[in-house]
Amino acid sequence: MAISQEQIIFVIAFIVIALASWRIGEFLTRFKLPLISGYLFAGIAVGPFGLNLIIGESLGSLRVIDELSLAVIAFAAGSELYMKELLSCVGIVCADRRQY
Repeated sequence: MAISQEQIIFVIAFIVIALASWRIGEFLTRFKLPLISGYLFAGIAVGPFGLNLIIGESLGSLRVIDELSLAVIAFAAGSELYMKELLSCVGIVCADRRQY
């Protein structure tokens, strides 16, 4: 099975987009925004409603990359959480739930 030129271009483009999203995320941390913001902004920028580098018709075939990206985002979100901060919010959440 030979690798086509289109596949090579796709892989290179994906690597460039992934690195760009990481760098955007790193830049946004200077403004106290989480790293996930960079991933979201990059996704919007290259998607069908942005630069259209990833066309809407190809989104179905990118399901594996979608799942992998969500795993990375979930990992990044989890790394932003700290147990002490979560436990300090439990009382607030419980008190808020009693109102309903």
